[in-house]
Amino acid sequence: MQRIKRKRAGDNFTILSNDFLRDEKLSLKAKGLLAYILSLPDDWKIYFEEVEKHHSDGVRGVRSAWKNLEEQGYARTVKVKEKGRIKEWAKEVADFKFPDSGFVDVENVDVEILHVENSSLLNTNKQSTDKPKTKPTKDNTTNKSDELDLEKRFEILWKLYPRKAGNKQKAKAAYKKAVKSGVEDATIKQGILNLIAEKRESRFIPHGQTWFCNERWNDEPLVTEKKERERQPYTDLDLPF
Repeated sequence: MQRIKRKRAGDNFTILSNDFLRDEKLSLKAKGLLAYILSLPDDWKIYFEEVEKHHSDGVRGVRSAWKNLEEQGYARTVKVKEKGRIKEWAKEVADFKFPDSGFVDVENVDVEILHVENSSLLNTNKQSTDKPKTKPTKDNTTNKSDELDLEKRFEILWKLYPRKAGNKQKAKAAYKKAVKSGVEDATIKQGILNLIAEKRESRFIPHGQTWFCNERWNDEPLVTEKKERERQPYTDLDLPF
């Protein structure tokens, strides 16, 4: 008896490597995320918020799966520079394990596909038509410039946050870690604005350190009692229709 049914599609299918599908160190969620991304065009940019729109797991679930892929070498974040400054943090995935892991410096603005054993690599910036142009850099001047840029960006968000309590340096470190893992400033800012819109009493607002360290920008906006009442169905009304 055939216990696994397959649709014999014409061109609406994706060929996947058994290497990652049978990797016991990957969770089912991580395998599903990688399979989904590999089904997309090579020049598709990976954004957690966009992936979330098409699935029921939520941003935290997507980030958890991504972390598993990073830990096992199937995903990484590339720092793309332009004129000595960070232009963006680009995410890459592969159906094989990368020879390196973590964060990679890229001198050239156009991040190319790294060809290894003829395996397909989804690059989030540009489809490869030439040789790899990635190479690490240890330029201390550039690194200082990158850090200065992150410092300024953090200060803008910290100034916006309504309760600047706790250890600011730990909050800053958490922010930098999040950005390097692919979180965008716009996402963090929106999280702060959502918190402000809730109009909580000061004592109920998390300390700045707590909020940043726990990535509370992923929290769902709080539904107030007034809004909750507005959303309640009118089940006890004797209406003539």
